[in-house]
Amino acid sequence: MTLRRLLYWFVALALVSAVSVPLLVVAIGLRQPRHVTLPIPTGPYAVGRVVADWRDDNRTDPFAGGSRPRELPVWIWYPANRSDAARPVAYMPNRLREAMEPGSALVRFIMGRLTTNRASVTGHALEAPSVAASEHAFPVVLLKPALGAAVVQNSVLAEDLASHGYIVVGSDSPYTTPAVVYQDGRVVLRTAAGHPPENAPGTVSDLAPGQPNDFYLPVLDVWVADNRFVLDRLQALNAHDSTGRFAGRLDLSAVGALGHSLGGATALQFCRADARCRAGVDLDGMPLGDVNRVGVGKPFLFLFADRPIFERPTDRQDTRAFLDALARLRASTRTHPSLVLLRGAEHFNFFDQALLTEPTIWRWFGAMGSIDQARALEITRQYVRAFFDTHLKHRPSELLEGPVTSMPEVRFP
Repeated sequence: MTLRRLLYWFVALALVSAVSVPLLVVAIGLRQPRHVTLPIPTGPYAVGRVVADWRDDNRTDPFAGGSRPRELPVWIWYPANRSDAARPVAYMPNRLREAMEPGSALVRFIMGRLTTNRASVTGHALEAPSVAASEHAFPVVLLKPALGAAVVQNSVLAEDLASHGYIVVGSDSPYTTPAVVYQDGRVVLRTAAGHPPENAPGTVSDLAPGQPNDFYLPVLDVWVADNRFVLDRLQALNAHDSTGRFAGRLDLSAVGALGHSLGGATALQFCRADARCRAGVDLDGMPLGDVNRVGVGKPFLFLFADRPIFERPTDRQDTRAFLDALARLRASTRTHPSLVLLRGAEHFNFFDQALLTEPTIWRWFGAMGSIDQARALEITRQYVRAFFDTHLKHRPSELLEGPVTSMPEVRFP
């Protein structure tokens, strides 16, 4: 084949690709609905939501540079009175939605056709109604999202817990979350300091079992400190709330921690580090921190995607390190079950974005599994609620006693 003919075929192939790839993206994207309504909360309460910025003047943000204090956008979902004439709140505020848009025009084009615009997502939270009347204060669950998500992208879980009588308090993470937007309009994007490379060569540590490096240990420390600060502020809010909304309504003897991915690792380490945490749930997050050495010592549930390594462990050193650490952690939890596996799930099946993205391409890359997206989230919220009902409300659930016929996707290893 002559050089000219080879060049001809190369140019032809490039042209075909340039046309066919966008057409393929558009064709696949036609299956994703332009509007999505999140699953309806299943509890008896309406759901309220408020957002505020809380600044920790006793802590310098290590990722900000200089001596700026750590400042967190805090989202609170809570049981509300159905009689209030509160209006529905936007799923994701416009400023945050715009700040979360990818910087690359090509990525924006692809994602714009494969995902439902977040402005066209309907949740079920109301804007700042009064807290529901109750004879008792409500348990508190602290929530942290995955690295690439804002905490509002866990609304399916947060709204459902709130509808069942929990006050869910989530915080975004400046310089790590892709974009953080404060109430005064300031925008903070993630940086290399707050979001280090996940697969770059680095030190392997028993504090990060199964991972290629320990770069996220400093991020974990900051996120755990975030939870501790938020809980301190909640104690002050429970004593005095200028809005009159939350004073005396928080049961701070019943505090849980919940998170997805790095947020799940944060829940685990926070429960080890802070005696105020009574129970926690990790949604598909690799364990990090000295909890791997000393254990968690309190009720804790790992709700993970069911991957082949759980039935057919390999001899790979990183896999073995993760499984050994998980076995030690499970032995330290004082709970059964301590591990629940969801068949057909992958990492993205545990948060809202699973409903907002056409799954075909994510399944090709192994980010989403074969399970129906809404089904995975429904099972997740049932098991999360059953665990917190058992350990924060002292209402044991049969879901934790073993497999149930209505959920064949769930496996107890």
